[in-house]
Amino acid sequence: SSVTAAKSVQTCQNCPNGKFSAARGAVAEDQCVLCPPGTRGNATFGGATGSVTCLNCKSGYFEKIPGVGGNNLTGTSKDLMICIYCPSGYNSPAAGSAFCHPCNNGEYQKETGQTLCIQCPPGKYQPKPKQGFCFDCAMGQVTPNDGSVSCSKCIPGKYENEERQSLCDICSPGEYQELDGSRTAKLCPAGYMSSIFAAESCRLCIPGTYQTEDGFSKCPICIPGMYQAN
Repeated sequence: SSVTAAKSVQTCQNCPNGKFSAARGAVAEDQCVLCPPGTRGNATFGGATGSVTCLNCKSGYFEKIPGVGGNNLTGTSKDLMICIYCPSGYNSPAAGSAFCHPCNNGEYQKETGQTLCIQCPPGKYQPKPKQGFCFDCAMGQVTPNDGSVSCSKCIPGKYENEERQSLCDICSPGEYQELDGSRTAKLCPAGYMSSIFAAESCRLCIPGTYQTEDGFSKCPICIPGMYQAN
């Protein structure tokens, strides 16, 4: 019996997964320390425990609960040994994270387990944080910059007839647009002209000139023998 007792005393027990101990001569399980948030147990599924360190969650993953060391969504032993991936709309750029960072306004991340968020490209925007996508700018609106939280209306003299655009189109000579946020340019009507780009209005043909068609940039001069008093 004395030999059996001696063997029992000489057998050391492993710290359980989710805990570690770097100290020599530990005498009880309560001397095993919980893995801190942002780390997981150093054991593999079905493998040995008895860790002297905990492993950092890799970037793109997190663990907020000390000693759990991983995803317990399904409650299986295997899930307790891995960290949780950041959901879409979030990121974790550094290893050992206890939480994920939300994507800011003007950013998105559609994938899970990612290390960074992506700025919305020109022609797209996102007004809210924590999102997995960007919206397209509507017709008549644009945004030329990365990371936009809104789109700007085309100013008078400009227009845009397509979605997801970064710049407004400019009215050509013979065209005009007096309103902001417009989808199309207007043609100067007969009797009027516009000789410049980005016109907000058309000019009436001056006396001695005329224009019988829409959308022209100048008014021809009346030939000898004809007149236009206007």
